[in-house]
Amino acid sequence: MDRKKAAIIAALFALVFLFKFYYLDKAPLSEDEVLYGEMIEESGGHPAFLPTYFGYLAIWKPGTYFVIYSLFLPFTKAVFTSFESIYRFPNLLFALTSTYLVYLLSKRFGGEDVGILSALAFACSPIGIHVDGRLLMEPLILVPILASMYFYTKEKKTAQDFLIAGGFAFFAAMIKYVFALLIPVLALIYIFTSERKNLKNPAFILSLFGAPLGVLAFFFALNSVGMGSEIFLSDAGRGISYGTDTMGAMYALRNFSWAFGFLFLYFAAAIALIMRKEKPKIEPFVLAWACVLFFIFFSTTFRQWYLYYALPPFAFIAGLAMVEKEKADNLSIMFAVVFVAVSLATFSLSFQEWEKTIYPSSYEAKEVGLSIAGDNSTLFVGRQYVISVALCYKALEERSTIGHPQDFGYVMIRTIEEVNGSSRRWATDYNFTDGQMKEYTLVFIKDYHTANYTVEENDFSQYFWNDTTFRRKTPIQEFNTIVVAPPLNFTLDGYERTFSGNYSEVYKKIPQ
Repeated sequence: MDRKKAAIIAALFALVFLFKFYYLDKAPLSEDEVLYGEMIEESGGHPAFLPTYFGYLAIWKPGTYFVIYSLFLPFTKAVFTSFESIYRFPNLLFALTSTYLVYLLSKRFGGEDVGILSALAFACSPIGIHVDGRLLMEPLILVPILASMYFYTKEKKTAQDFLIAGGFAFFAAMIKYVFALLIPVLALIYIFTSERKNLKNPAFILSLFGAPLGVLAFFFALNSVGMGSEIFLSDAGRGISYGTDTMGAMYALRNFSWAFGFLFLYFAAAIALIMRKEKPKIEPFVLAWACVLFFIFFSTTFRQWYLYYALPPFAFIAGLAMVEKEKADNLSIMFAVVFVAVSLATFSLSFQEWEKTIYPSSYEAKEVGLSIAGDNSTLFVGRQYVISVALCYKALEERSTIGHPQDFGYVMIRTIEEVNGSSRRWATDYNFTDGQMKEYTLVFIKDYHTANYTVEENDFSQYFWNDTTFRRKTPIQEFNTIVVAPPLNFTLDGYERTFSGNYSEVYKKIPQ
């Protein structure tokens, strides 16, 4: 690649990085992010392999991620003013590392120019921009996955390379154990199809135990607190598949249609490559890696950020499609410019839509949380996706100003199982009628410590799987501020409504 082409590609890489940086704080913390922000803070003060959330064990994943991100806090807090940038910025660094590793892997199997264009296709992916701009585990865990595969596929390997690959696999399992198991599968496919002589190599065989040993380490850590099968098997088992029935196919089709907008350029590149008369060789392990996408579509816990794990092979395919005989010509550079432009435009248009449809509740909850920061007697009660955002921003603001979060009550309404001794089971929180929600919420507002309902107070670890309402333990008997979601238009003796939004309400105790 000559200097002019290299300069254009370098400018495209810079544009992508600045684009990601621009969007870093545009979306409020929401969903998993509001948990992770607090867990990172707690890991900064007390690093632990089993992480906590407001003092409760929150052990859906190992604590490695939270400890690593907490190490960046002194720097990010000194540089950034927004909470979103403070906690998300490390993503950009890990994404840059992954981009370089995609370059190395793609160069190994496609040559220098393919490596560069594959790295660019990886960096500018709309789903990559989305994931890198959120506080998620994927930007971190993809680094050891790619590093491990780099050492497994090196052209001239030593026993040490195999052991390093196994070490990275172990580290990946220490972050997010389920996806780390992808490494030994891909390694076996590569060695079996391309370097069969190494199948009996003791170092290779030993390296394959890296990810399983990491998984076992987490399992035994959970077992040490009596939650081995309770958490570990629930998390791993429930995400495998919807099944092969009609309903499973419908969910997979829904997931595919949702993901298509993020990946259509990569599918187009794959089709262009298939239609080419002289097809370049693609290693079987790369094709197997790309097929992970279809397992993701059938996952019971499909999340858009899972698509991130399939990006490296699709980026390599896109890089191959943009060049002819491993050399980038002027047409290749034009394709690269169009690829980046369409990718960035796709994300921008998607983000504009999310601002109207997905983020409004989080924007409102963020403002609520910041507005009540400093209050030392607040009750959050209602549906998780709103109240957890308000709680997050309140706690982070208090950490920033007074050094610690103030005490609070927290009732996350999930399912009602018993009322006054009689059985009455309602479906998950999204299916409450307004009347049922109002009745249920009012009980906890009037008597936070009521024994009339079945609640979970001791175990926060089954947060994603247990339908029982969670209630945080607190000695507070009467609350100065009450945050309710959804808005239910209460009349509360001794309180006045100070805020009424589309997704939440705030009540303040009237001074006597």
